Parts: sequence; C-alpha cells; structure tokens
Amino acid sequence: DVTPENNIRSLYCYTRDRETEDGSKNSRLLRQQQLIPGIIYGSDPTKNILSIDASSKTLVKTPWDIIQREMDRFTYHNFESRVYDVTLYEHEDDTEGEAHRVTPRNVNFHPFQNKIYCCNYVRYFPGKPIKIPITYSNEEESPAMKRGGFIAPFERYVQCIVDEGVPIPTSVEMDCTGLLLKDVVRMDRIIFPEGVKPSKKINKERFLVGTVFGRRTDVEEDSEDEEV
Repeated sequence: DVTPENNIRSLYCYTRDRETEDGSKNSRLLRQQQLIPGIIYGSDPTKNILSIDASSKTLVKTPWDIIQREMDRFTYHNFESRVYDVTLYEHEDDTEGEAHRVTPRNVNFHPFQNKIYCCNYVRYFPGKPIKIPITYSNEEESPAMKRGGFIAPFERYVQCIVDEGVPIPTSVEMDCTGLLLKDVVRMDRIIFPEGVKPSKKINKERFLVGTVFGRRTDVEEDSEDEEV
C-alpha cells in the first residue's frame, strides 16, 4: 500500500521479546522462521520521542518476504532511501498495532549466503534529512553520452529536506544536456522539485555528482577536433 499524497508506502512488523528473542542465538532462530530481527530507534519530536531515552528503542522482527518485496521493487540501496509507515503489532493476533514513520537503516546480509540478516528502522519526521537517489535525464542531449560516454559517479545520493505535506520523491533528476567528455558534474545540474531542497550540511560548491568519461577513441577524436 502507498499513501498517494506523500508517496509513503506501508510495512508491518512485530514486537520482539527482549528475554526470548534477543541475542545471536535467538535471532538465528527467528531467521529460520523467516523473521528478520531489528530495532526501531531515533527521535521524533512530533511524538515527543527522544533518542536519549531507552524507551525510544524497540526490538522488532519483520517478515522476510515484506522486506524482500520492497528491495525487489526499489533495489537494496534505494530501499534505505524510502519512507515507510510501519505498523508495529504486539503479536500476530493484534489487529490494531502502533504506527511509526520510518526509513529502513543498516540492512545487513549474511556474508556468504546473501540472505537478509538484520533490518533496522530510524524514525522520520518532516524536516529530517533523507538521502534521495540521483537519476539522469536528457542523456540523448549530451554529445558525450550519445557516443557511448558515461558518468563515473562520485555521489549517487543527495541529502535533502522535504517540506511537510510535499510528496517524498523517489529520486531527483540530474540534467545531462550539453555534457562533454571530461566534464565535472556538480549540484547545479540537479533539478529539485518544489518543496525539496538540499540539506544545509551540504557544501553546494564542493558537491560532486561525477565526471563524464568515454572510450579512449572518443577522447582522442575530441582532442583532434579542438586542434582543428
């Protein structure tokens, strides 16, 4: 499910018992039941929750297929850039649950089996920075990219502030119009939707999206053109 007005999808998880479902052995047993251990943590001033309070950390377990569904839809890295409304149930018979607005964080995999090992959630509220993926647009308008050039990325995400009531974008676009080989791509090419702006912590002049590269023959041809 998705909340259309703000582009927030829904998840659910269950409370994890501190005595019987915490620790490495108990977590391993949970994974055998297709339940992924994790925690909900972080501050949320809209609910008077402070991260310094021990009660702000809640042990949870999320059905494996719920996480895998979202990662199949958005890929692993982009999954951690989404905002979700997570309903936390006390047990499987609980029909009400408690709502938390979160972003997934620290999704870990088994080093050999490539299976999801852990999935945490950090609370989200309007005004909190969130990293949003950068996608490329108008690639056909770039002389370099039309000839097989590509952008070697330095930053794949940009930390953004999304105003309250504004849909959280799936990505922000970077305009490739006019890009040539060896061009350095900076933040001034990123198109931010209305109500979305880069975090104040970002140095806009030093933020580097990437550099345009291509085949060696393309570079040599460009050099020859310049000499002529």
